[in-house]
Amino acid sequence: MSKSMSTSGIAREIKRTTARLTTLSLTLIAAVALTGCIPTHEHPLSEPGASVDPGLLGAWSWQEREGPCYAHIGVDGETVRIVTVKLDKRGRQEVTVVEGHPTEVAGTTYLNLRMTYQSKVDADGPPVSSWLIVRVRLDGDALSLDFLKDKLVTAAIERGELESELQPSGKLGVGTHVTASPEAMRAFLAEHGDELFYMRPDPLRRLPAP
Repeated sequence: MSKSMSTSGIAREIKRTTARLTTLSLTLIAAVALTGCIPTHEHPLSEPGASVDPGLLGAWSWQEREGPCYAHIGVDGETVRIVTVKLDKRGRQEVTVVEGHPTEVAGTTYLNLRMTYQSKVDADGPPVSSWLIVRVRLDGDALSLDFLKDKLVTAAIERGELESELQPSGKLGVGTHVTASPEAMRAFLAEHGDELFYMRPDPLRRLPAP
């Protein structure tokens, strides 16, 4: 999350984009987690070690109302690093760096993305680390990154389908924080994955190599 972006600025940005969450850009991943639109997780789906699909790597672009956005996806050992640049109409840049690793569940690839914030519950305490789980859909030169629906995950926890402590206030002070084990979460995704995610109607497009 850009250091120049204040908490109130994040809140305003999320308020404008919540209604069109399916077109969420990578630059808002951290902000959405803070406002509770998608759940955070205590554990990744697995430890690092899975191979990264080469088709995921490269430069990608998409268009938002505020201007063009770009994402560069690369690897550093077992770590996937996503660097996004959002350019507004005045030419100002917003740069975000997110790191994580892939996990394959029932033939579907997910990215475990690590997020670190200052907790809203304990503003004076140490930074809090959590994970976001993002589904990857790659079709040639089109890439979609789909986010979990908080309400559906919360409802599944309340019904007992997913063994986890339900924390409505969230570890970060908002949203649902899932504490289920990696094994339990993988089983849950294998059974219900397709219905749990927002679907991007406008995928990221691969930029041609120079």
